[in-house]
Amino acid sequence: MLCAAVCLSLFVPKQTPSEPNLEGQWVARRNTGPVLRGTLRLVPGRDHWEAQIGGRTADFTPTDSDIRFELPGGSFRGHMVGNKIEGHWMQSGGLMFGWSLASPVTLTKQAGAWSGDIKPLEDTFTMFLVVKKAEDGTLKAHYRNPERNLGTLERLDHLEVKGNDVTAIGTWGGSKQMKPLGIGKYDPENNVLSLYDPAGGFTHDFSTITNE
Repeated sequence: MLCAAVCLSLFVPKQTPSEPNLEGQWVARRNTGPVLRGTLRLVPGRDHWEAQIGGRTADFTPTDSDIRFELPGGSFRGHMVGNKIEGHWMQSGGLMFGWSLASPVTLTKQAGAWSGDIKPLEDTFTMFLVVKKAEDGTLKAHYRNPERNLGTLERLDHLEVKGNDVTAIGTWGGSKQMKPLGIGKYDPENNVLSLYDPAGGFTHDFSTITNE
């Protein structure tokens, strides 16, 4: 009896893991700063002035009415106008913006110092992924990137799925050669699809839009 049970178990077919249902709309967002934001204070001293923002400080010396200083992650250019300082905050380039961006700011005098709010432009990267199964069972897909329209460069065609392993296949630029544009895995427990982008050098962690 025991032998029969053991022998029968040898002929039980192995269960193959079912492939996840990836149809739908997905989104991945990355926010890389900027770090410096909030209240900027300029405190005058006998020999120099001190700029304070986000826990960082910088010493500088005004030239007549010209106010200039630099900090890691940003700088200020302005001039004295009566009891105010009018100028621009220059935020350093980030992931999406590889160049400095200027935001106008007015500093008003309060308790012997000048202060104003720095509201830099968010450096956000958004990638949408739309997946729909074709009649032949292929998971057709495409990207959409509203910040820099990278979907026109990374022309995603379809997804290849083996268990929870997922490969995004498409063309790059003007090439017609299909190749992996993203390689990663689907996490069924958290419903997250992570695809490493070899062109950008980072990973998109996609979640379904309905679950946001």
